[in-house]
Amino acid sequence: MAATATNVLRKHPGAALWTCNGRQILLHASTDPIVANHVQVLERLELQLDVGSSAASGEPGEDDEEDPQASTKTLPEWLKMGEEAVPEVAEGLVAAARSAALSAGSQGSYALPARIFEMAPPELRLTLAPTMPDKASPLKVYGLINPLSEIAQSASAALALFGMFFNTEVNLVLSPNIKVSAPPLKRFYREVVSWPEKLIDGRSVSSLPLLAGLKDGNAEVILSPGNTFTAALHVLPTWLVTAHRAVHDMDNLRGADVGVGNWCDAVYMLRQLYTEGQAFVLDSEGWPVEPAKGLQFEVGRKGESSHDDTLVMGNHGYFQVRGDPGQYEVRLKAGRSNTTFQLARQQDLEVTSYITPPFQLRVTLREGHSSKDLFEERQVDKERSEQQGGERASWTNWISSFFGSSQQHQQHQVAPQAPVSGGEAEEALPTIHIFSVASGHLYEKLLSIMVLSVRKTTKCPLHFWFIDNFLSPRFKAFIPRLAERYGFSFDFVTYKWPSWLNPQSEKQRLIWAYKVLFLDVLFPLNVPKVIFVDADQVVRADVRELWDMDLEGHVYGWVPMGDSNPDTEGFRFWKQGYWQNHLGPLKYHIAALYVVDLIEFRRQSIGDTLRGVYNMLSQDPNSLSNLEQDLVNFAQRNVPIFSLPDEWLWCETWCSQESKAKAKTIDLCQNPLTKEPKIVMARRIISEWATYHDQVQKLLEETFNDADEQRAGSSTPGGKSPTTPLPPGHNEL
Repeated sequence: MAATATNVLRKHPGAALWTCNGRQILLHASTDPIVANHVQVLERLELQLDVGSSAASGEPGEDDEEDPQASTKTLPEWLKMGEEAVPEVAEGLVAAARSAALSAGSQGSYALPARIFEMAPPELRLTLAPTMPDKASPLKVYGLINPLSEIAQSASAALALFGMFFNTEVNLVLSPNIKVSAPPLKRFYREVVSWPEKLIDGRSVSSLPLLAGLKDGNAEVILSPGNTFTAALHVLPTWLVTAHRAVHDMDNLRGADVGVGNWCDAVYMLRQLYTEGQAFVLDSEGWPVEPAKGLQFEVGRKGESSHDDTLVMGNHGYFQVRGDPGQYEVRLKAGRSNTTFQLARQQDLEVTSYITPPFQLRVTLREGHSSKDLFEERQVDKERSEQQGGERASWTNWISSFFGSSQQHQQHQVAPQAPVSGGEAEEALPTIHIFSVASGHLYEKLLSIMVLSVRKTTKCPLHFWFIDNFLSPRFKAFIPRLAERYGFSFDFVTYKWPSWLNPQSEKQRLIWAYKVLFLDVLFPLNVPKVIFVDADQVVRADVRELWDMDLEGHVYGWVPMGDSNPDTEGFRFWKQGYWQNHLGPLKYHIAALYVVDLIEFRRQSIGDTLRGVYNMLSQDPNSLSNLEQDLVNFAQRNVPIFSLPDEWLWCETWCSQESKAKAKTIDLCQNPLTKEPKIVMARRIISEWATYHDQVQKLLEETFNDADEQRAGSSTPGGKSPTTPLPPGHNEL
């Protein structure tokens, strides 16, 4: 881009070059200097999304003589006009600029794709003829594509659809990788799109074998019997789509489990729409000068309480909020955000489509304030004192104040069933927040056992937070029964993967990423602290000890990796090679249990730091083998880790048998020597495992036996069970 600009300016001495979104517009030499008004005009130009044919040509149309107001000015003439003379939608301005910007087309550069296609070997050329070859084809599409790539899988349906709609000729040059070290494709892919009822030649789309079923929103895939598969949906980044009904484990699909000749049916639901956006601070002249990092705001319908609240990231000023269809007011959160900033203008957030455009939020500083006021430590200490004091009021009042004023999450409240001893009144007990994640029926069962072990050993009221994205319909139906039986509350939370963050394609790595990358924005802003406990752990001690532990100014505390089992010394990668050099005297910590001070975490913008380090390291596919664990340990010099006592995580793989007696949690981490299955290991090393397992298993059977009886009692004629009722306000895809 820079070299091109230099060449252009060398040919036109004294001229200026405007570059925006890859578009270059030459501003010819003029005695008038370029001022802010010029930039505003050109920004308005870039916002024009569609141009009529006469405007796009840059030449006067037939109506110009009849309409003296028709705009046929050149681009320099437009730039000399005052700001008040430039309309918000100016086709004449667009025509003049587009004419200048597209002038390169007259030099024949658009013939290059056709020449490349003709030069390619015949074996690597693929042409999709127009649906009606005898009719005019208004467009020709040329593409260069690797046929054994995920992009080719998704692009094939789009190209076919494009050709059907517009009678287009599609020409592709196939460019596969000559050498591969692993199978290039590891997925079966089907695209469900809105196909036209009929092709341009009159044929019905439903009559084409390759498209059978797709038009009705169904995608059928034949699975090979010898593999295990995971089902995943590729949807818009602002959609939350989860399984609504599925009998089988959609994370571990095996042909042997489904049965020969049988079908595994799953129904997915669009559960939630999200709106992404950016928030910036404006200066006195109205120019954005910095991201509104740390700004807290909420959205809600007029006259109603908050629908959702969020925190603005320092990364690009990014934010996202839940956006069901409707119109919402944007309000700064009471406290530091509202006393430091004010909205530059009142602008409602409107959600009127399944495709939600980015929302731009602009704020200005209040007089006498600086954006650094959001991060003053004394204010944070005051807020922590207020929040912790509120938690000790009473469990019922806490629920009412916390969730009565905000509907960010649908909270599932169950009366706590915690034992109280030593004369300590329940009103004095803090509510402890536990965070965990699981995927697949096996890990969901382990998660249920972990929840039960925490409940059995902890006196305080408990609130669990589960990542919604990865849970099965089976677990979501079971967890309310578990909460009711044993007395705790819970919520499902999520945060859609930001469009600017390097993506993860493997589900396991995606789950790891969610454990650390969104801690500042995943939970309601009222939650002061959270403890992460891995699904495959059994807790043996009261977690209030972790909750009350002094982290000595650190934002989080993690348990160091065990170092007392000599049998696995050769597998301790952190004590050799790269990690040994990088860590030096620092410890390497395990990601199975940690405590996060969310107030301090947000104040120091640690989430921004971790996401920045992640984006840097994840560019190398060989980096971050243990994603969340490697990330926080790599970043220790910038984000120090408080080392929790070793007894808070005992793992047979890394810890000695002598230290097991002091263990406050037991983790079922994989042993590289034996590769023993987790359930088998649990029965062998955890004495209380059988009791917890049997209690969970009994409740599982009760839950789904009741569900089977209900379906049998309301079955429809012909033996087909009715569709599971949808939650209010949701439509089935």
